[in-house]
Amino acid sequence: MGMGLDSTIEAILTVRKDLTRDDVLKMIEEKKREFLGFLSDEGAALIIAQELGIPVEPGSREYSEAKISSLTPGLRSVTVKGRIVSIREPSRFHRGYGEGGVVQRVTIMDDDGSTIDIVLWDENVDKFNRLGVGYGSTIRVKSGYTRERLGGRIELHVGRRGDIEVIEKYYDEYRFTSICDLKPGGYFNVRGILCMVYPTRSVKEGEAIKLVRARIADETGWINLIVWGVKASELLSCNPGIGAGIKVYNGFAKRRVDGILELHVGKIGRIEVVGGYSSLPLKYAKVSQLKPESRVDMLLRLLTYNVRRLRSGKRRMKMLAWDGENTIRLTIWEEALIPIEDLLDKLKPNDLLLIQLGKVKDRMGITEVQLDGESSLYVNPPFIAELPPLYQFKSAKIGELREGLIYASINGIVLTKPSIREVGSGGRKVKVSTVRIGDETGIIDITLWREHADKILDVDIGELMDFRWIIVKRGGDNRVEASTTIFSDIIRLGRFTSTSTP
Repeated sequence: MGMGLDSTIEAILTVRKDLTRDDVLKMIEEKKREFLGFLSDEGAALIIAQELGIPVEPGSREYSEAKISSLTPGLRSVTVKGRIVSIREPSRFHRGYGEGGVVQRVTIMDDDGSTIDIVLWDENVDKFNRLGVGYGSTIRVKSGYTRERLGGRIELHVGRRGDIEVIEKYYDEYRFTSICDLKPGGYFNVRGILCMVYPTRSVKEGEAIKLVRARIADETGWINLIVWGVKASELLSCNPGIGAGIKVYNGFAKRRVDGILELHVGKIGRIEVVGGYSSLPLKYAKVSQLKPESRVDMLLRLLTYNVRRLRSGKRRMKMLAWDGENTIRLTIWEEALIPIEDLLDKLKPNDLLLIQLGKVKDRMGITEVQLDGESSLYVNPPFIAELPPLYQFKSAKIGELREGLIYASINGIVLTKPSIREVGSGGRKVKVSTVRIGDETGIIDITLWREHADKILDVDIGELMDFRWIIVKRGGDNRVEASTTIFSDIIRLGRFTSTSTP
């Protein structure tokens, strides 16, 4: 059987996965009997290929290009084309009988996003390097043969009978795909702005960095970036800050178990930190837009905060913040506190807070945003295009209070003597006191908890009080009432007189 016959059989098997080589040989024998022996094996194979819809170029023994995804081990005379996504340095070696040789690997990707390593041998290595092609150029590999390497990955080898030709040289900048257009299962070049490196900065295997997780965004959306191995070490060595330009080459898009799309940078991928710093192309949510269980980015002004150590030994920070229109309570867990460790004693009112991927929670009707290992907090970050206005600390009128919000200050005249009681059971009882106050716009009951209850035991009717950082909610009788929070403070302003301003 000549080379033409082998080529035709391999072309049939490449397309018809349901057939074996023995099946094709039997079909050839049947076709020869059909023509009473007037056909050669090669001629019978050509007719069978045509009948099966496998095109053969007229006057040539080369067949239409195979899809990379269709290749299997053991094929011969394979022709594929694709864009170069990786070029490795040539490697010299000595064969068993003393003769020297050279081998080089080039990775190409076809239109489907499938990739394959092209293994060039000897004179084809020199020929490839004389072509003057690089990343992004499109080549055609002709008359190669497939082998399966360790790990099950298929390679296409180009030996003496093989050839390489240039379809398109690519000199200009890479073609980049917008983040919103990424599809799972393909390789892409992506250009974006670094938004965050996750608080769990890296995963190590011994002393080697195994992966780094980051987040990049462009004007169309954002995506998590998973950088592996040596590429992860290279990225961290650049020490990029938020706002840095990032270019990803040959990143592989895949979905996590929870359906979130990620972009992985592995062996054939490349990542660059480029240019200066830019404003983050993120869309910031307002408090009024928050929906429970969603992840959001927010730009806020710090109002007040406290840090407590839990029984587990881990810290938890509670914050009150403002988006320019409404206040929101934040809970920052240990994992998200680590990056701002040095700032905990330096925070002050109206500091700018950049929240990324905070988790919205509903706690007994009160909306809050929690920051965990999937979130990040930046304080006074640079390169923010539009800043929320500074918070003006002032007292709210009782008639203006809205359910679900926290207010910096509520001034009012005490209308009833405080009542005090204990709630809870066993050794976990706490003091609770209730007082009614009023101003010219309305009346409201304020419930004071724990240490705050003791502060109003001896207040008198007619005394002017300032209640700081009070939350407004609906009580059991469906009336709007207020309550102290962990941020609250109570200031006695003395008895109301004609010069007092409630």
